Amino acid sequence: MSTDDSCNRFVAMGCGSSARKRILAKHQTAHKEHVDSAQDGKPEHWEHIPWASVVTVPPCYRTRQGWIQQTEHRAISRLQLDSFGSLVKQVAESFEITDAFNAKTVTWEDINLYTVCDHFVKPLTANDSCSLVEMVTMRPQMPIWYASHWWGTPMKNTLSMLRFHAEARGLVQTANDQTLWICTFANNQHYLE
Repeated sequence: MSTDDSCNRFVAMGCGSSARKRILAKHQTAHKEHVDSAQDGKPEHWEHIPWASVVTVPPCYRTRQGWIQQTEHRAISRLQLDSFGSLVKQVAESFEITDAFNAKTVTWEDINLYTVCDHFVKPLTANDSCSLVEMVTMRPQMPIWYASHWWGTPMKNTLSMLRFHAEARGLVQTANDQTLWICTFANNQHYLE
């Protein structure tokens, strides 16, 4: 159960804000201990991520950055999405990834969001049981755009279509007008209801 879910359940059961604060403090303390141990030079454990033996897990995916209670406030920026896409590409080009549905090896040309979720999103967020967006930002990011898509589309094509969308609308790469709500990255994939 995520922090947000457990806190919401206590509020729904009639428990006041003090119960919510205690639960949130407990989870934040555990998170701080996780961050502190990583900063103390203790080895990070990525055994649950097979590709981490070949490609180093970037710092932005090593520990949760934020606690964004409302899922609808977990948009991903184009810069964050492009950075994540670069990681997926690097891994796909240097490590053999198997599609769970058909047991075939996938490449950067054909890796889709089903496989990305299984091999990247879930493993990278497993230690903190959070959404991918909460790994890369401390604050809520309000969506300007909603991306409705089929998870079976190759990620390379999805990124290309989103670039086309931005170019067609004259959006600037660094502007805040490029925040996208994409379920794969906004939802906590460990606690879907």
